Amino acid sequence: MKNGIIFLSFLILLTSCQKKLSKQETIAYQELGAEITKSAGKELTTQLTQKLSEGGIEHALTFCNENAIDITDRIADIYHADVQRISHKNRNSVNMASSEDLDIINRFFNDMQNNKELKPILDGNDSFVKYYAPILTQEKCLTCHGVVGITMNKETDSIIKNIYPTDLATGFQAGDLRGVWKVTFKEKIHENIN
Repeated sequence: MKNGIIFLSFLILLTSCQKKLSKQETIAYQELGAEITKSAGKELTTQLTQKLSEGGIEHALTFCNENAIDITDRIADIYHADVQRISHKNRNSVNMASSEDLDIINRFFNDMQNNKELKPILDGNDSFVKYYAPILTQEKCLTCHGVVGITMNKETDSIIKNIYPTDLATGFQAGDLRGVWKVTFKEKIHENIN
């Protein structure tokens, strides 16, 4: 009991020492988060479109399975951050949302239901900063993430199930929330702000 009280007191002291981000820091993290997710999204889309034109759906899916995480990791290294695409309906188990991530995803769903504009969410303080941006399903994504028999053919579904046996990432329509970009910054940006 005594150890529990000491531990709880330590946690309270630790969290009370963390400072909120300044307005300038918040803007800088939001801008950098947007830059990172735009860069990663563009690289993934370019590569996937190229592989699709070179060898069709199976070639593109195989490429995505073997290279998508490497691509986001390469972008992450450039920016000194962790970059992930996470989802409530993931295709790759590496992209499975944690309970904390699901809370963020649910905030986006709530905003959508209330017809609010989806804006990136910055979560953090002086100790850590995470940037979340929504990933909305585009029309071109429905070939591999759509509804089987409507926007996605059965052959594609079969290929997906072969490559990703635990796939959950189908059944989407254009405009649906497909998941979120999650950027966890490794370095404090305020050290570089003048």
